[in-house]
Amino acid sequence: ARALLKQGDGDAAGALAALDALALGHDQLDRARAAARAVELRLASGELDAGKAADALDKLRYAWRGDRGELALRERIADLRERAGTWRAALSELRSAKNDFPDRASAIQTHLMGMFIALLYSQATDALSPLDLVALVDENADLFAAMPGNDAMQARLADRLMALDLPDRAAPLLEELT
Repeated sequence: ARALLKQGDGDAAGALAALDALALGHDQLDRARAAARAVELRLASGELDAGKAADALDKLRYAWRGDRGELALRERIADLRERAGTWRAALSELRSAKNDFPDRASAIQTHLMGMFIALLYSQATDALSPLDLVALVDENADLFAAMPGNDAMQARLADRLMALDLPDRAAPLLEELT
C-alpha cells in the first residue's frame, strides 16, 4: 500500500524502493505482485523497454502459478513481446497459455486471433523477411484460415514467396491456408 501511495504521489523512486523490498520478502504472493509492479513501473518510467520488460516478467512466471494472476501475467508478456516486435514469441506465449488454461481458451483464442490479424495488417510484416513471414504464417495456419477476408493477405503472401523465388512452395502453402 505504501508503494502504491508513493507511486500515486509521483515518487517513482520511493515506490520502486518499496516494491523491491517487498519482492525480497517472505510472502510468495506479495513477492510476485511487487516484482511485477516494479517491472511495470520501470517500463512506464522508460527505465525498461517492452522487450526487457517482457523478459523480466517472464522470469516471474513461476513465482505464482495456477490462477488468473498467472494468466494475466502471461498475456501481458505476450502483449509486451508484440510491442517489442517479437511476434513469434508473442503468439507462442498465447498458444501456450491457451493449452494451460483450457477454461479460458475461448478468450485467449480471441486475443491470439486479434494479435495475429494486427500483425498481418500492420507495417510490421514489411520488416519481416519473406522467409520469416512465411514461417510465421505457416506456424499459424489455423489462424490464417479462420481470418475473415484473407484473399488480399493470400496474394501478399504469394508475392513474398515469389520474392524468395519459391513458386513451388507457394502453391501448396496457399492451398493449405485456404
